[in-house]
Amino acid sequence: MAELEPFPTSAPNDSDASTKAKDDAGHEAQVHSKYFFEDVPVIFEVEGVLFKVHTHFLTKHSPVFDTMFSCPPGEDGPEGQSVDRPIPLPGVTVKEWEALLDFFYEGMHPPHSSFTQLLLQERGRGFKRGEKKEVIDRLMALLSISTRFDFEMIRSMAMDALVKRVPDPIERILIARKYELDEWLHPAYVQLCVREAALNEDEGIQLGIRTTVALAKVRELIAPKRTSIYGNASLSPVLAEAAKELVTRVCFPVTEEVQDNTPST
Repeated sequence: MAELEPFPTSAPNDSDASTKAKDDAGHEAQVHSKYFFEDVPVIFEVEGVLFKVHTHFLTKHSPVFDTMFSCPPGEDGPEGQSVDRPIPLPGVTVKEWEALLDFFYEGMHPPHSSFTQLLLQERGRGFKRGEKKEVIDRLMALLSISTRFDFEMIRSMAMDALVKRVPDPIERILIARKYELDEWLHPAYVQLCVREAALNEDEGIQLGIRTTVALAKVRELIAPKRTSIYGNASLSPVLAEAAKELVTRVCFPVTEEVQDNTPST
């Protein structure tokens, strides 16, 4: 795991009283019970929940936040200085924001971080029942918010951790499309082409007609090689190499026009 520079921290307020705060008009607002630091000046609002956290890691690792805090304040002064004028983060979920803060506040200290220990477990080994899904969900949340705010290092780490835990090629393709992980598509297509079972109806619906037809064409073209090496495991790399080349030609054709290189749905 990449080293992150430490920054001054103080213990979050975990008391029950920390779940409510009053604005200047006396109205109560919901605050996060874990990530609401009393001695930190900036307040964010995510899905109606207030977070009071350090901005050091946000501005250091995200050009989006760096730009946000570099802009001069408006006529009414800077946002985020009080509970009645927090910085809103529209489109962000509490789950995503928590995943990001968990990474920065806990993921920096691997020996003491249950979050990091879960991330470092390889391919789900050692997980209790239901724990693997929890980690995948948290990684997906981390991937989503790191993509949205251009946390390049975190996005890369989330991708690396996810690819180990999502062996199903259909699921990897769907994730790749949603989060623009183009490097995941080619190997997932190859995996679908070299396996014995053809795409079933449900998989075809998920992939879309154009991708399904393209993969069926590759499977048809490599069929003679599949037959010739049947039962001879030593020749399986030959099939894989043929599939890689054909997937490139059929699914990612190079044209003179600038176009999306992903078969559309």
